[in-house]
Amino acid sequence: IEELLPESFKDQAHNYVKGNDTMDVWFDSGTSWASVLKRRGLLPADLYLEGSDQHRGWFQSSLLTSVAVNAYAPYKTVLTHGFVLDEKGMKMSKSLGNVIDPKEVINGGKDAKKNPPYGADVLRLWVASVDFTSDVKIGPNTLKQIFEQYRKIRNTFRYMIGNVYDFTLSEDQNLQQEISAKYEQFSSLDKWMLGSLSKLEEEVFDAYKNFQFSRVTNLISRFCVTDLSAFYLDVAKDRLYISPTNAKRRRDCQLVLAICLDTISKLVAPILPHIAEELWHALPYKPGQSFSLERGSVFDTNFDWDIANPSLRMAHYPKADEALWSNIQYFRDEVNKALEIARRNNIIGASVDAALDVFIYDDEHEDLWHSLKKLCDNRPFEPHCDDSDWNDIDDLRFLLLVSKVNLIRKSRSALLQSAPNSTPPKLSIRVSADTRPKCARCWYHDSSVGAHSDHPDLCSRCIAVVNDLQTSSS
Repeated sequence: IEELLPESFKDQAHNYVKGNDTMDVWFDSGTSWASVLKRRGLLPADLYLEGSDQHRGWFQSSLLTSVAVNAYAPYKTVLTHGFVLDEKGMKMSKSLGNVIDPKEVINGGKDAKKNPPYGADVLRLWVASVDFTSDVKIGPNTLKQIFEQYRKIRNTFRYMIGNVYDFTLSEDQNLQQEISAKYEQFSSLDKWMLGSLSKLEEEVFDAYKNFQFSRVTNLISRFCVTDLSAFYLDVAKDRLYISPTNAKRRRDCQLVLAICLDTISKLVAPILPHIAEELWHALPYKPGQSFSLERGSVFDTNFDWDIANPSLRMAHYPKADEALWSNIQYFRDEVNKALEIARRNNIIGASVDAALDVFIYDDEHEDLWHSLKKLCDNRPFEPHCDDSDWNDIDDLRFLLLVSKVNLIRKSRSALLQSAPNSTPPKLSIRVSADTRPKCARCWYHDSSVGAHSDHPDLCSRCIAVVNDLQTSSS
């Protein structure tokens, strides 16, 4: 006993007895709630986090001691995680030389080609993207894949930021108020995008609430790469680059991009804090508006996030024309396949050189026919005008990036009668080269090209823009 006591107590060794009835080896850490939480008025803790081997260790000893003393658990929630292995599933050890040093992942190794500096956000993205409830693997190939995912997200943000460089809000309105005031005048495409953003917010909130961080990364990555980059932003290039600076179709698009950036910067902040902060400071808003350097960090917003309360939502917009845009996205994928085949066969160069004949077997696909028909408008191009009845945003030509679309109804039952052993497709697409003249500015083929002697190589809508530019510069 004397050997176990401090020097000042050694002469009292005869007053002590060595105990052999310790609850368990985790007693010290199991009672940490007393000094760490209770003294600070923080008991119970929101979360206890440890490895999966602690169910009968720290978690249990903490529970038993707290219930015995306080009559309640020391935590509201318990979350367990697995362990990090190398890419072969082997336990990391210095002797095997398979240890992945987090500092080396962030800052890079001596050989920058072999071990490039990925930065903290890429490492955090890997942590968030794996199923932490079981053992996880990491290595050079895994990090390369994660970096590619990160790069796609970052490039999407860069493109969006670059296209709101001249965007400003009304002096007396914030971003949400501006959208609410203009919502009914938005195109169906813009309403669909806002509805998709609102759905993303709901799903990400639910995933965070349930510690499903891999679901968060998948949702945000899919939204950025599929909904934004591959569809909305691809279609939006015509509005952003061809339209007059202050045209409604361009300003509406910028407003949608702005609210997407506003919302996504906050959604990704817990996982990708550095890119969220860059995003926060890069947007060109006046001081006091939605974004500005004067507001400091994205983490200073103190936003009371409550999905159930519309006033505490970042993006609360109704779901708009989901069936329509589901059909459009399916149709666009089919068109892109047909265009790629036509490209390989040297029928067309760029997609805007194409004229499409689309055959829809409408007996069983009436919904697809009506979805496409309402957006099919092959009228000659008109000058940009906010008061025009021409919805050139939801026009199939601009959604598909082709110059002409002809929709043709075909009878599925008639085809089956003539060829009973065949399986008629949902639709079929014939691609040919559009023989009309091509506009030198927007690259679309249109019959209005050549109708203006001042600019014989431009279409009607580009003529108006060029004339306005010449007038404003003179």
